[in-house]
Amino acid sequence: MPVTTLTDLTLKNIAPIDKQLQYWDASLPCFGCRVSPRGTKTFNVMIGKERRLVKIGNYPGMSLGEARRRAHELIDADKDPHRITFPAAREQFIEHHLETLKPTTAREQTHIINRFPFDKQLSQVTLGEITRFLGSLSPGSARTSYNVLRTFLNWCVANDYLDRSPLRKSPYMSIGAEL
Repeated sequence: MPVTTLTDLTLKNIAPIDKQLQYWDASLPCFGCRVSPRGTKTFNVMIGKERRLVKIGNYPGMSLGEARRRAHELIDADKDPHRITFPAAREQFIEHHLETLKPTTAREQTHIINRFPFDKQLSQVTLGEITRFLGSLSPGSARTSYNVLRTFLNWCVANDYLDRSPLRKSPYMSIGAEL
């Protein structure tokens, strides 16, 4: 697998060949761009003890700078899982959990989880913030959103991004009744 300094010019000039090829970045270990035989360029980062390859996004839909920023975020989160941001954990959840569901269910849950406005460290999201956000929704929408968020937060606990879910204080919370 070639190692090169990835730049916008390098990415534009990489031509597809008859097989998939991974180009690793010389300046950021574990970060690279995979080029398919059809010319699709996908940013990814290798993390974890098991050296799992995690997709970040496609070029040119995502800029190289944004891909590097996300790669740094994921590498830092791998070193200290409790430092991951809500958006980064959400992307991992969508990529690794929701892909196991039926397409329509995955699409619906992706839409719901993307509605949550939290843009900070995952460990800093509080029950009060969650309750306020859910309270701004209709009762039916709040119930559905609560269920998706509960699944997401439990997934985060299982993947060591959180010690425990902020929803642990209200495991039987009746969204429609309490909000």
